[in-house]
Amino acid sequence: MVLEPDLLPPAPGQGALAVQARAGDRDILSLVEPLHDPATAAAVRAERHLMLLLDGGCRLPVGALSTPGTDGGLDLLGGLATDTGGVAIARAHGLLAAPEVLAEELASVLRARRADVTPTVLEVAV
Repeated sequence: MVLEPDLLPPAPGQGALAVQARAGDRDILSLVEPLHDPATAAAVRAERHLMLLLDGGCRLPVGALSTPGTDGGLDLLGGLATDTGGVAIARAHGLLAAPEVLAEELASVLRARRADVTPTVLEVAV
């Protein structure tokens, strides 16, 4: 069974790859620089910041999926486990250059919706 992101967003940062290099190693840095994609970096920053703001992780399930918008902005879909056993889902759109601001706006919406969402039961056939 495939769960659509609108039903249950994935964990923040899924699918993103990172390459590390020593700060002063110009040879290696010049080799990996072409791999850097600013839109992907902004998307990961938005997702990880949302998780941080909601205190997600082992203590609280948080989902996030950020994608570049058609207008050059950034779309962020977030999911947060509710007090009643459901999942609050919301989305926001903002500037690619300000992923943390976008995450802050979405975190505020998800916190407000968290207690109001009725439980969602997913039936999975195996």
